Amino acid sequence: QIEHGKETSYEVFKVTSEKGANEGITVRSNGSVELSGTGPYTISMINPNTEVRSRVIEIKSACTVTLNGSRMDASSMDKNPPIDIARGLSGVTLILKGQNYLKGAQLAAAIDNHGTPLTIEGDGSLTAIAGSGSAAIGGSQGKGGSHITIAGGNLTLYGSSDSACIGGGSKSAGTDIQISGGVVRLIQENTGYLLGGSS
Repeated sequence: QIEHGKETSYEVFKVTSEKGANEGITVRSNGSVELSGTGPYTISMINPNTEVRSRVIEIKSACTVTLNGSRMDASSMDKNPPIDIARGLSGVTLILKGQNYLKGAQLAAAIDNHGTPLTIEGDGSLTAIAGSGSAAIGGSQGKGGSHITIAGGNLTLYGSSDSACIGGGSKSAGTDIQISGGVVRLIQENTGYLLGGSS
């Protein structure tokens, strides 16, 4: 396995690939990570006690990614989801291991899948907090959220105003959302939706 994130003080994630080589892993100068290979990948923290700010994980290819104790707070950024999945992929699977925490940037979801089919499974936990006008999982501000399946894990998801916990961002639709396993808590403290969205 190859490990990244040890070369400068800006690098905070440990990224491994089962391919045993630097297969589609790019660590940017600010510590953000881009995945563009087939994986499977595992992402954890170099310092397990660190909550990372102003870094993101961009998934550019269809793959499986295990989140193992990842803690990311993007609330000081503008329109950047902590996990940003490219549009038009055949599918991405996130496996939860350990305790994971994601907080979206202003006007951004915690996980934005841009309509790419997303499956979340595993036996770990995830707390995901939407940025303003966005879903916790699905669409960022003003964007729809679709093709999301929760098949496992222990999830606590906080939505934002006029948005869904799982589904569309503010005043946007959410479709093809399934919960087939795991424990899912949906918390909506504002004028919004638990699942789906508005057309």
